[in-house]
Amino acid sequence: MVADFTGMPVANASLLDEGTAAAEAMAMAYGIVNKSPKLPANKFFISTRCYRQTIDVVLTRATPHNIEVVVGNPDTVEFDKSYSEHSFNIPERTAHADRRGFVKKVHDAGAIAIVATD
Repeated sequence: MVADFTGMPVANASLLDEGTAAAEAMAMAYGIVNKSPKLPANKFFISTRCYRQTIDVVLTRATPHNIEVVVGNPDTVEFDKSYSEHSFNIPERTAHADRRGFVKKVHDAGAIAIVATD
């Protein structure tokens, strides 16, 4: 149902909090991207506009998987092939923004976009 609603090819609907759902999505996307025979992509970008508790859970859950978490501004981040996925909130913590351009940059870099939404 979530995949149909968002138009995304893959979706998860955690029964836990948003932070745990984001960490589950990070691990799932990391596995998908790194399954192909290319250089491992071990960076995960998460927007500073995500809720602090979401960022903290992602940072904690990334450590045992050797995923480097980059927390930054989605309007200025530059992507390369070392990123496996990118996460942001809709609506954002501070305002609502159209993130279609951001998602296109993510996909053009060969990564997966993760959206936390209600």
